[in-house]
Amino acid sequence: MIKLPTVFLAAFLLTVKRAEQALMKNNPHVKYLNDHDHGYLLLTLYPAKSKAEWFYVKTVRQPQSEEFLGQKFVVEKGSTKLR
Repeated sequence: MIKLPTVFLAAFLLTVKRAEQALMKNNPHVKYLNDHDHGYLLLTLYPAKSKAEWFYVKTVRQPQSEEFLGQKFVVEKGSTKLR
């Protein structure tokens, strides 16, 4: 396994964050962007609403890694607004 210096890792994460901010600024229709964590989107469709939940894992190096909820959006039937 390759170990990176903490300074290099911090600089990389700052660069990724700035790239995410630039993409969001230039694309106002994008409401959420996470380009550095690994995970999946769970989309649940109900008759009265739709729910999108982004889950991420703490590490991809272990098969049994903890996961956490990164973001959640709900859209009610007949609406175009996220909440």
